[in-house]
Amino acid sequence: VLLLLIPLPFFYWRFFLFESERGATDISQQFSVFLVSPLGQTRIWLTKLLQDMENVFLGAWHKPLRYYYHLDKSVDWLIQALLILAFLYFLHVLIKERHQIQKNRWWYEALFIGILGIAFCQLPIVLVNRQTSYPLFSRYALAGSMSGVMLMVASLSSLKIRFIKDIALFGLLIIAALTQLGSAQKFAAETASMNEFWWQVSWRVPQFGERTTLIANYPVVSTEEEYFIWGPANQIYYPEGTDDEKVIPGIYAFILNGENIEKVIARERQEYIPRRGTETYPNARNILILSQPTPRSCVQVIDGLALEYSPFENENVMKIGEFSEVEHIITDAAFHTPPESVFGPEPAHAWCYFYQKATLLRQRGDWAEVADLLTEASEQGSVPYDPVEWMPFIQASAMLGNGEQVREISSYIDNDFVREQACDILLGMELTLEMRTLAEGRYCLAQ
Repeated sequence: VLLLLIPLPFFYWRFFLFESERGATDISQQFSVFLVSPLGQTRIWLTKLLQDMENVFLGAWHKPLRYYYHLDKSVDWLIQALLILAFLYFLHVLIKERHQIQKNRWWYEALFIGILGIAFCQLPIVLVNRQTSYPLFSRYALAGSMSGVMLMVASLSSLKIRFIKDIALFGLLIIAALTQLGSAQKFAAETASMNEFWWQVSWRVPQFGERTTLIANYPVVSTEEEYFIWGPANQIYYPEGTDDEKVIPGIYAFILNGENIEKVIARERQEYIPRRGTETYPNARNILILSQPTPRSCVQVIDGLALEYSPFENENVMKIGEFSEVEHIITDAAFHTPPESVFGPEPAHAWCYFYQKATLLRQRGDWAEVADLLTEASEQGSVPYDPVEWMPFIQASAMLGNGEQVREISSYIDNDFVREQACDILLGMELTLEMRTLAEGRYCLAQ
């Protein structure tokens, strides 16, 4: 009993003295809903608690597996049905042979601790209005996972037929192994994709202006927090930060979501975001969008004054593309090489390398060098997967009066969306009458 009194001073400090900056850990903020409707909120909490307990005990065995391997719903339902049937059989045995089972003290304790352990581990999560879900919030199941294992062991031990028990145990082991393998493959793919993304950015951008607010559209990684963007960006461009006393990075970020899209469209002012000792000041009036529409596309810097979108582009990017400002890229600065310890070795110089260098040279107005890059890429046999990536080379060929190249590139583009954009961009450039006529014939008229 005395040991139980030890945490009381901490609870007093935590609940009545401590002032939290995070809404998720602000007790008064989280319980404000309860004060408005105690009975209604209690019912919601109980419902979510039962759902969380099911997620920890049964959901963990089939939901991640379906996510990692993109299984059909019928397979997921089959696994879930087998788990539910096994649990119902366990309850049947528990009721039918409860007197004999109670003699096995270890089994009774495993059952009791397993159920209570899951409930008490998930209760604080539910009370702060969060819930366990797979895959994004699977971490909320970690605390109760050991209790879930104890409950599963108690369930398996209730099976009387040895063969069925062995099959059930073997099945769970297979599921566990496949889940771990799928998780490892997923994170390996995300790491490789993220490294590739920022290596391409380093080829394209010598330096970002200080206090630039980036919005990034990754092809594989789900951007859950702003530091998914400004973290790697600052590792490359501002590794020492910008302040001697505080942790203030040189580049800030917004997540590409509905809330931030509204901020950009409304041209909201700079805001202050403290996050675990790091201070950022993202500004919706000061954004630059980096987008890689598919894993096979190159990273594309969106220029709000000369819009060109991939046919695979994210709709949210196109909603705010006109606000993206390429002047945040300092084109005459020294290049920054990503640290290999963080981003791995530099990828091979294939198509995306030539594309990134070409778009940088286009921004500088060096059309002849853009054309040279196309020649070098052609000699290597490099071609784009994403047709919009022909754009800097179309423009360079037109500006240099290379009609043959303009015709050749047009034969590679069979996407009407990209053709329409090429038409608008070419007709907006200062071309000779001959090149203008050729552009109209190749990109502006129905083929």
